[in-house]
Amino acid sequence: MLQRWAAGADMVCAVHQERADESWLKRVGTRWFYRVVNAGSHVPITAEGSDFRLLDRRVVDALVGLPERNRFMKGLYAWVGFKTEFMKYVPDARAELRLQLLAYETATGREPDHLDGHQHVHHLPGIRGLLAEVLARRPSLRVRCTGSVLGPGAAFKRWVFASTGGRALTHQLLAKSQAQNLRLLGFYDFVQADYRALMVAWLAAMPPNGALLFCHPGQSADAGGDDPIAAARVRELAYLQGDFFTADLQAASVELA
Repeated sequence: MLQRWAAGADMVCAVHQERADESWLKRVGTRWFYRVVNAGSHVPITAEGSDFRLLDRRVVDALVGLPERNRFMKGLYAWVGFKTEFMKYVPDARAELRLQLLAYETATGREPDHLDGHQHVHHLPGIRGLLAEVLARRPSLRVRCTGSVLGPGAAFKRWVFASTGGRALTHQLLAKSQAQNLRLLGFYDFVQADYRALMVAWLAAMPPNGALLFCHPGQSADAGGDDPIAAARVRELAYLQGDFFTADLQAASVELA
């Protein structure tokens, strides 16, 4: 990438040489998505392109100057219109998972307490098998599961995560007696401003044997930039740090583990 940039490219993009690690549904969906997006467009987007790119400072400045907040980055990379070169690569999820674990253990001096994936990708068909390999060597690790996501609200979003691999991962872990959460709470659209009302509803839906409730708090200083849920992070942090959270836990007879 550095060599191509030094030779004059403003942007060097890694493109998938193959998608053997993806399900047929993912491959077909990707193909049709880009066909629809590129239909009639004068700024075509490369279907095989990834977000792994080397960007010249001029490209970065152009992207930062765009007004969009909820960003479709592959479209914006094409929109700014700089000289781009493509470099084929074969993604190696197994090596990536190993490197991420090594980075965590190097930074903290210990192995993690649990494993999950950004936007729940660890339950997808191509990743579940790799996860099983890791857990076979590290049986004490807990796994966040999306096989049963409780409401209220966000019904379609909850169904998507459970159906695209959440339930399959739950069954896989149960067969191996691997530690996991059997219920998950905390899904919403990040738009609703009254986070306390959401939390009260989730606590009311808490089953007697407990569940994992996940949240996304952040400070205004580090939740800005390109983060599409920055405002939601600030609202969540304010509630979780305040007195209402403790009061709502007590009212629902829920204890944090």
